[in-house]
Amino acid sequence: MLKSFNGIIKNGTGSATTNLQKQIPLIAKQFPEIADVYRGTINIQLESKDFRVSSPDFITKAIDWRNGHTQDKKADGPEVFHFTRICIQPANMPRYCMWIYGPQQSPHLKEPGYIEVIAQTKIEGCQVENTCILFIDDAKLDTAGR
Repeated sequence: MLKSFNGIIKNGTGSATTNLQKQIPLIAKQFPEIADVYRGTINIQLESKDFRVSSPDFITKAIDWRNGHTQDKKADGPEVFHFTRICIQPANMPRYCMWIYGPQQSPHLKEPGYIEVIAQTKIEGCQVENTCILFIDDAKLDTAGR
């Protein structure tokens, strides 16, 4: 059964666009479904702070995408990524299906209800501070988010 969550599209830090250029070709070796995604994220702050995915659709093995080149020693070394199929519907726009993009070393993991999503194409008209609705299979959520 689909569950819906209200959210607001937020500005990101801008690092995902650069990072995805390096990450996607490496991730696609394990998860070819995302090989051609747009190299940028949509950042969403959900109203529900209890939103937690417990059963992602795909989890990579550790990927050393940085090759030791990072300023942040806490986030150095290989990283695991998880992907969860969802749909979002920005205000006054159609519904788009995409994936929650979950780098395990993302600083956003500490922000309750904050997610990053990737899509096959850039979603024109998807603007910062616009509202949206996220749709997800209820079975993918842990019990706190149901």
